Amino acid sequence: MKQRSDMTILDHWDADTWRRNPALLEIYRESKKMDPPAIERENMDERARARKLGANYTPHPGPESDLQNECEAWLESRGYKRRSPKGIAQDNPNGMYYMHFPQAQGNPLVLDLIIFHSGRYVEIELKVAKGKVSDMQERLLDGEACKICWNRRMLMEEVMQLEERVEQDRIREER
Repeated sequence: MKQRSDMTILDHWDADTWRRNPALLEIYRESKKMDPPAIERENMDERARARKLGANYTPHPGPESDLQNECEAWLESRGYKRRSPKGIAQDNPNGMYYMHFPQAQGNPLVLDLIIFHSGRYVEIELKVAKGKVSDMQERLLDGEACKICWNRRMLMEEVMQLEERVEQDRIREER
């Protein structure tokens, strides 16, 4: 039996939490082989990485193309237009556009979606349950406007935050 001082928050997680976070389970198992100060440093680094990569998520169960279609349909319902020759030709006075890069996997310079609103933007990497974040994608996710979304709900939250920032800008300009 472990003494209380030897336990970390990871020791208290239930089986369902471990199942949703298989990467953290592997890290936890590896950390048990390290000395206690190294374990704590490793846990701190992994907690920061997990926050960045959206560790508290319920991933979309289907293929990424289904998630992309859901997200694009939601964006369209919100007034965003696909930024393409056809989309730009259909004037969008509210300045709300999105760009989807279907082959972003082969392009290490951009994530899956870039959403524009009145001069602001957020870049989104969409991932599903079986998706893995590449090293290059992880580096891109260090940017303030770069986010990972494991389901449509996460995308909705990011877009609403973008819209809130645009609204705050508008209010400041009116003063």
